[in-house]
This record gives sequence, structure tokens and C-alpha cells, in this order.
Amino acid sequence: MDPSSSGASLSSAGAEDEGAGAASHHFSYLRRRPMHPERFFSFARRYFGPLDQDLPPNDPCLPPSAPLGAAAVLSASGCVWFLGSDDMRAEWKFEAGSGESRVRRHLIRCGDPWADAGREDQPGAGDRRVELRVTYELDHESHESDAGTAVEVWERELLAALTACLITRDEAASLEAGHCELLSGPCEWEELRATHESLAPWVAQWRPLLGLLHGLTTFVSFLPGFSRLSSFGRAFSTWLIGCG
Repeated sequence: MDPSSSGASLSSAGAEDEGAGAASHHFSYLRRRPMHPERFFSFARRYFGPLDQDLPPNDPCLPPSAPLGAAAVLSASGCVWFLGSDDMRAEWKFEAGSGESRVRRHLIRCGDPWADAGREDQPGAGDRRVELRVTYELDHESHESDAGTAVEVWERELLAALTACLITRDEAASLEAGHCELLSGPCEWEELRATHESLAPWVAQWRPLLGLLHGLTTFVSFLPGFSRLSSFGRAFSTWLIGCG
């Protein structure tokens, strides 16, 4: 597998929903070259805020930060090919949330195996790729002044940040020569993989029930007053612990 192989595609869809206020835009990114996991984790946190695993338990309501300039990201998702993970894709998902509770979601998790994982006769990258889609809107001031220029500047900056996560051709050549420094040492992605592999049989067995519970908790989190109620619950549990 040649990590330096690249078939690139980049596109931005036009504005949508202009009658509803600020126009939303779509940014698509496709590269057939792996990313360094630590660089991508750093990118995700820097521009889209903390991951769910970074937040206090049962507190998903922290307001998301606007990642780049005058743009506010509404959602982002896609699959990521990480260096050393030719067998399994990573999934990335960000939701800014809406409404009173402003529930947000931001996670990187193990996904399905690549379609051609384990096939030694598959040349090049095969199905492996980095394919992402970001939906965002500009603030009112940028939208009124020069939305076209603002979109171009914002997407150029986002493109540069993503491209910096890719394995460079020099790094790929070093790996081909047997220098594996890039693969040495523990990283978050490898920890996620280890946890996933140990839990995979149990999760597969209970997937229907887990999906039902996830849907129920998501619905409850959107109810008015959920943030206040969860804060009260944490305070009460702290009081009980103190009394004990």
C-alpha cells in the first residue's frame, strides 16, 4: 500500500436556505492518502472544540466555538483513513446542536472495515480515503458585505488545516525505507482501536438495545430544561457523596 498515493477532489456547493436567514454552505474534501491520527485529533479539537470524551459526564451542552473566522459550523462528518489503519476506517462526526439546550456532539470513533481490507491483490489505496463534508454558515455581517470572498477565504483556510494532517510524500518515502518513527508510541486512535476490538463482540450482541437507548437519551436531552435538570442532578449526587 502506497501511503503517498493521492486522488484529490475538493468542491463547495452553493448557498442554500437563503430565505431562512443566513445562507448555509457545503464544503467537501476527498483525499486518497492517509492522515496522521494525532494531527487529525488536534485539528478536530482546535477548530471544532472538545470531543465528547473530553467533556464532564452527562454535560453535552457546552456551547461550540466558531472554528474559523466568521463561519459557524452546523455539522461535519465523514470517514478518515489513518496511517497504520488499512483495515479499519475512522468515523468523524460533529453537530453544533440547536434550540434551547444547544446539545452538541463531537466524536471520532472506529467505523466499519474498509471494503477491500485484507485483499492483498488490491493495488493502490483501493477503497481507503479521507472523505469529509462540512456544512456551515457565515455570520450576518460577512453575509451582507461580501459572502463570496468570505466563503473562499474560509474554505481555503479549512483546506490548509486538513491538508496539514495528511502524510507527506517525504514521510511516505521514509516509511517505505523502513523508518517507522511515525508509527511508534501510543496515540488516542490506537487506544480507541484497542477498546473497540475488546468490546466488539459484546456490542454486536447488544447493538439493537444500545441503539434504542441512544435514541431515547438523545430525545430526552432535547427537552426544555434538560440542562438545568442535569446540573441539579450532579449537585444532588455531590451532596449525597459528601453526606456519606
